[in-house]
Amino acid sequence: SNLGSSIHMTVDTAKQIECELTVNGRDVIPADVKSLTASGKLSVKPMPEARFQEVYHDYVCGCILRLAREMFALLPVDTVLLTAAVNGIDSRTGHPADLPILSVVATREILASLDFEHVDPSDALENFQYRGDIVTSRKSGEFIPITPLTPSDITTVPLETSNFTLLVSQ
Repeated sequence: SNLGSSIHMTVDTAKQIECELTVNGRDVIPADVKSLTASGKLSVKPMPEARFQEVYHDYVCGCILRLAREMFALLPVDTVLLTAAVNGIDSRTGHPADLPILSVVATREILASLDFEHVDPSDALENFQYRGDIVTSRKSGEFIPITPLTPSDITTVPLETSNFTLLVSQ
């Protein structure tokens, strides 16, 4: 409940699972920014959209990292494929739907190498294979959905150490 409204898990193999987390929507981030003026009075202003995007991105990335850590603590798996979705409106149908906004392949080895006392959740994603930028449409204000990663999209060799031929074969 601290991360979102629901978690759905699928076991792919003995060493790999998939988790879909429905995260809280726009209402999880305050709409106002509060600060003190030079005279010591409280100033309340609406949060700029760019700042909202930055804070919400950190929130979603933090939820993904926390869920990955919890899955590795609970289960003897090596890889967790995580997808964060948000309740929104499907622009194709006009109906409410869970819209995937971020998909991450977390490995036990890489996650264990992170220093969670000093890591920035958004920057930490650069260590993993991922898809999604968590952006909203300027026109509608709704989150723009992505196509989540699937087990067939997972690269088994770190991209930094792969050569061109290996990347093409994968």
